[in-house]
Amino acid sequence: MPSFLFALVLMFISYKYMDKAMIGLFSREYENTDWSLAKFWDLVKHLWIPVAIIGTSGTASLIRTMRANLLDELNKPYVDTARSKGLSETTLLWKYPVRHALNPFVSTVGWILPSLIAGELIVSIVLNLPTSGPVIITR
Repeated sequence: MPSFLFALVLMFISYKYMDKAMIGLFSREYENTDWSLAKFWDLVKHLWIPVAIIGTSGTASLIRTMRANLLDELNKPYVDTARSKGLSETTLLWKYPVRHALNPFVSTVGWILPSLIAGELIVSIVLNLPTSGPVIITR
């Protein structure tokens, strides 16, 4: 699902079930006030939508990469040797194959960073967030 569509769906859900449009970073009453605990709490209430959208944008490809690498590592002889020595499955999994499968996973994160930034621009425009997205489009 594209980021902007996910943003629209979450905005609709927040409006329908919370009776509040979660557009922007603050409610109208806190936009021009000084920082206080109430303004911070209002910011936290508004941040869940952008965090969810930007955080889930590359998750599926990262999960596929990690799963494929882990399945490759589980078929290697050192895993069979560790099993035969009596290591529990949890200890075996975290001690050997996960460590080896994380290397390609971490390098894949570098490929996703540009798409995160591009997705942030679109999400900030859709959610009317005061970030670099609307500034880049208007200039």
